[in-house]
Amino acid sequence: MSGPQQESVFGVAVRDIARLRRLVAIVSRHGFGEFISRSPLARFGDKKDAETDASKPAPVRFRELLEELGPTWIKLGQILSTRRDLMPPDWIDALAQLQDGTPALEWEQVEQVVEEGLQKSIASAFASFDKEPLANASIAQTHLATTHGGDR
Repeated sequence: MSGPQQESVFGVAVRDIARLRRLVAIVSRHGFGEFISRSPLARFGDKKDAETDASKPAPVRFRELLEELGPTWIKLGQILSTRRDLMPPDWIDALAQLQDGTPALEWEQVEQVVEEGLQKSIASAFASFDKEPLANASIAQTHLATTHGGDR
């Protein structure tokens, strides 16, 4: 491999490790660190990530975990909430809340995704772009925007 390709592969590996560390930290923070500690993923964890609010029931913590992990995981929770043959009733009840009540993404996340997709700033692409979503669901949210040409 040539130099730039090696750096590229190394960069991808570093990003993947960072993503894995973030995932392990989130799972642990929501009280499921015991599963991590019993797996090869334990080497990516940190003891401080294991601090959690144990007063919440496991199904609620699991729902909150999926919400923090994002749209793909929320969709998994929505699917699981329909599988009464696989999940106990208290887990179904907790996961069913993902059907309607998914939180909107923070503006900083929206801004980053839009600008990466357009490969330019929102200000250069739009005359206006509402920070508050018109609607949001588990895998998307909608924002009102107006182009410099006046199209909405």
